[in-house]
Amino acid sequence: MVSIETGGEVWMVDAGTGPIFGPTLGHMPEVLATLGVDPASVTKLIVTHLHGDHIGGATTGGQAAFPNAEMIVAEADRAFWTDDNIRASVPEQFRPMFDLAKATIAAYDGQLRLFEGEADIAPGITARPLPGH
Repeated sequence: MVSIETGGEVWMVDAGTGPIFGPTLGHMPEVLATLGVDPASVTKLIVTHLHGDHIGGATTGGQAAFPNAEMIVAEADRAFWTDDNIRASVPEQFRPMFDLAKATIAAYDGQLRLFEGEADIAPGITARPLPGH
């Protein structure tokens, strides 16, 4: 998780784990409060990829944790993690990862911006595909 303040905007790069990996993680709201950053002031949530350790903190109680943010994510990643056929083909223990990605995307419905390939996603930020984690 990285917070960037520029041009009167606040951007987040990834949202951390949230509480999904246990009680010792997921303290982003407290960290933001210490930094004086109101989650409602975040205007862009740039998601590097839809793994739980990057999106677990993007929602709270099924709602967007950054209610005014545009969530920016690669179309290829969205397509993979929301594909019901792929989900059905993986072992049961991996299916919650698909469910989390779908729920996170749903929480940002109407605020989702997808991009393909190499793209300028925010002033001064170019996304480049680097598959393989």
